[in-house]
Amino acid sequence: MTSSPLRGAVAKPLERTAELQQLSAVLAAAASGAGRVCVIEGPSGIGKSRLLDECARSAQTLGMSVLRARCSELTRDYPYGVARNLFEAILVRADVPTRANLMRGPAALAEPVFGNGEAADEFGVLHGLYWLTVNLAEQGPTAILVDDLPWADDFSLRFLAHIAERLDDLRRLFVHPVNKRVALQERSALPNVMAAIKKVLGAIPGLEVVELGVPVLSTQASHLSVLPEFKAKLREREFAAAALAGVTTFASIFHACHRELITYQPDVSFELINFMELIGESMGIHIPDLYKRLRLIGDIDAMIADSADLIAAHGLDLDTVRDVLAQDMAGAG
Repeated sequence: MTSSPLRGAVAKPLERTAELQQLSAVLAAAASGAGRVCVIEGPSGIGKSRLLDECARSAQTLGMSVLRARCSELTRDYPYGVARNLFEAILVRADVPTRANLMRGPAALAEPVFGNGEAADEFGVLHGLYWLTVNLAEQGPTAILVDDLPWADDFSLRFLAHIAERLDDLRRLFVHPVNKRVALQERSALPNVMAAIKKVLGAIPGLEVVELGVPVLSTQASHLSVLPEFKAKLREREFAAAALAGVTTFASIFHACHRELITYQPDVSFELINFMELIGESMGIHIPDLYKRLRLIGDIDAMIADSADLIAAHGLDLDTVRDVLAQDMAGAG
């Protein structure tokens, strides 16, 4: 985690010109007062953290304050761990008047996150964190960068539900209509998150969320792998219901689900994507799904040939690459 200038010169990510240009545009808009949200997606090791490093440097060049946190297995079981990593250093370093200004008003509700009392009121804490962010942004444009978000703790993930309650602010970012009929691959473990996602998607111009009326189970597709026959039948039922409803899009929620789901793209008439792509599309943000493109190539030799430049640039052993690809393909489905 860092809230100060990053040290050390690091080369810019290779073959990421388009992504860097998009991130620069997002940062420029935010620095000028037009808030933006951007999600970087891709499989492990593809270079997402390097893009965030470059994003942090670009933000600092624009005079933005940078708050950054990295999620891991440790943060998943640490309530408000991501929020604490983002804000704690700047609060500790602040003098008494500056800290009091940051924690003024409703932001005081977030004090328990930083060791001052117990966080008994979850909504109050989320509301306080929102106003802490507002108070910080009033001092100047601010970039908040979170790495490996799927490992975030449940309390931080529930912040999505809090964002959904502020759609009037978010709706102004949905400037591009997305004329699609969308069904979600819902999961039962986090119903508030599911409701929040539907509410956010429902605010996108032109987008229609379609209910399929199929069983909603588990957290991620991998959790059903112990029941392969049941898992396959549930997926077939979801696809059949989506086709019958005439959807254009079947969207996953979690990335682990997405990695499995896209392998069935050739078998269905609608697109298989992650729901965040729909949000990005309405904001004018499009980052190609490199994992999906490579996965649909289907042949390991063809994948290696397609990625030869990246493999060489990162000094990867071809036999190791081949083994990893074989394991990934064997584990899908």
